[in-house]
Amino acid sequence: NKRCYKSPFSKNVLIAILTVALVCTTAAMAVFVVLWNKTATTTTALPSQCSSYLAINDATTVYSYYCSGCYTDCAKSVAWYRVVGSSGTQLYDRAPNQGYCGTNYAAYYMGTSPTYYGQTVTGTVCTFYSTNVCYWSTTISVTNCGTYYVYYLPQAPGCNNYVRYCTM
Repeated sequence: NKRCYKSPFSKNVLIAILTVALVCTTAAMAVFVVLWNKTATTTTALPSQCSSYLAINDATTVYSYYCSGCYTDCAKSVAWYRVVGSSGTQLYDRAPNQGYCGTNYAAYYMGTSPTYYGQTVTGTVCTFYSTNVCYWSTTISVTNCGTYYVYYLPQAPGCNNYVRYCTM
């Protein structure tokens, strides 16, 4: 003795409900697949400066190193630089006192770092002099290379006065 359940809906209503459910599920799956493929196959190629740069690897450039007038960056090439080793990992981001970073007047970065992989931003490098936190300034570029930054450094601002880039 078989018992069948009789639906309160007509056959046409049930077919319409199932069709809508199928269309919605298929559309949702299609969106999921597109998004999955986009994130799974999209890669960002790093700019060339992330593999072709000069290194700043000198403990005397660090913000805590005191030696007034010892060094200058006036002879440094205009190029992309990565801060490594005994210099730390990036440019210093506060105005250091006179005599630190191994020079009379240290140049420091007053900008934001790029947050995205492969992104390059511009910012300002300033030199603290007397009571002016940005007496000399210049614009630099900074690129996020994933686990490190590279900096396009022009001649240090105020170079003829024993200025150099400060690191941390």
